[in-house]
Amino acid sequence: MGLTWQRFWGTDLEQGVRSMQRLSQVLDKMRYQRLTKDVEDQATAGLDLSMADALASLSNHTRLQETQAWLRQEVTAAVFQALYDLQHPANCSSVRKLHCNFNKGCGFGCELHHVVHCFATAVALNRTMLVHVHPTNYFKTATAWTDSLQPISGCGESTVGAGSLPLFNRADPSENAAAEELFVDIIDFGASPWDPPAMPQDVHEVAQLFTSRPEIWWVGALTSYLMRPSGASGQRHAAFKAAHDWGGLTVGVHVRRTDKVVQREAVLHHVSEYMAHVERVCDQRLPSGWQVRALRLQEDPQLLQLQEQRMAQAAAIAAGARPADVTAAAAAAAAASDTAAAAAAAGGSGRKQQRSECSVYLASDEPQVAAEMRAKYRHVHVITNDRGLQTSSVTARYTNEGFLGIYDDVMYLASCDFIVGTFSSQVSRMAYEVSMVNNTLGAADRTFAYHSVDSMWYYGGMAGFTRCAATDFTDQGRVVVRAGQRLTCAVIHKFDQATGHEVCKLLGAEQT
Repeated sequence: MGLTWQRFWGTDLEQGVRSMQRLSQVLDKMRYQRLTKDVEDQATAGLDLSMADALASLSNHTRLQETQAWLRQEVTAAVFQALYDLQHPANCSSVRKLHCNFNKGCGFGCELHHVVHCFATAVALNRTMLVHVHPTNYFKTATAWTDSLQPISGCGESTVGAGSLPLFNRADPSENAAAEELFVDIIDFGASPWDPPAMPQDVHEVAQLFTSRPEIWWVGALTSYLMRPSGASGQRHAAFKAAHDWGGLTVGVHVRRTDKVVQREAVLHHVSEYMAHVERVCDQRLPSGWQVRALRLQEDPQLLQLQEQRMAQAAAIAAGARPADVTAAAAAAAAASDTAAAAAAAGGSGRKQQRSECSVYLASDEPQVAAEMRAKYRHVHVITNDRGLQTSSVTARYTNEGFLGIYDDVMYLASCDFIVGTFSSQVSRMAYEVSMVNNTLGAADRTFAYHSVDSMWYYGGMAGFTRCAATDFTDQGRVVVRAGQRLTCAVIHKFDQATGHEVCKLLGAEQT
């Protein structure tokens, strides 16, 4: 018989899962400390690997991953059902509502995270959230949202302005609590007691059994609910993956540049900085020699031609071709590819793979990045979404097509096995958040299936936080931070322009 809540709660199995999670969190703390200082410590790395291997072996013998997969699936389904019920009441006229305006006047990730802030408030207040989505900077037509995504609420969208409703008071949530309808302002004016990292206690109680960072999983759950694809988007995503032979190890890479760097919101990071982590992941997870096998593959003209055909099919999807037609073409190409691989094997090469075993899904607002990556890393299979590359420029992104491009990028990144990006970018963080909830990625906790080349994860608008130094930090031979000292760090991370390192302050000191 399968696992049920009655067979789990209050049993030795529940206690075993909790004990294993405590061990896992010790390992996760070590990983987090290594990520924060971003320095390869061989002694720590060796202990990290030994602990990870021991924990994995113990997990296999205790069916921990199987149990956690069941927990993740059950909890995700229950949370999504609760969110759906809140947003689709039986009688819209009789429920209390919270109004939110999508048009915060910023980019895709920033605006959608603003709606997540509204959603977290609506859940805490037990109010149905109505969002004003049209006309806004991304949505120029009345059906633009539902053409791409499922409706946010069964009660329609908000049609009232901020001035016509009582305003939700973050400092005193009891004010206007009896009002039938409230308007929630942007989080920049101050976080409420219910904004992340806060989350419902009952959800936290079960989420901590399958993830080391329940608060990030909660943000991912709210975001994933809002980003549920429409039927057309679901078909487009399936056809894109079929055309690109999506499968095996795929690392998502998000390279944010253009206005983000020009306006000095973030430091420029070169392609090599991202790809160092891609190659590390592929080295860890693939049989040795994958680079050589990939380069040899490129010498086979038949298989190279088939790869080009797949890229053309993917471009057709991005250009608006019917997904069903492209899927059929992809199936035919796959059959031909299998034939070519069989012929190659019969000819004595013995090779059956049709592309590099290490794949990258690249999302960027600078098309030249794709060309550079393909030229310098020929042993890596690079997948791109042409719609996203073409509509990501500052002049083209604020359109219906621009929304589709960045939305697809986030969904594809979240489908990858590992994400490399810059967490100073809302898009990188959003893809990571959604990946935490993605049940198609297996049972493993996704908390550390990422590397950010600049900042750690944060939720924009949350209160500042304190860190404790894990080791001494030296600068040109001088110890500037000692192990155990506490530092305060801004939520919106500040970076040293010369090194790209995050700038924090020692408690009681004027500078780092």
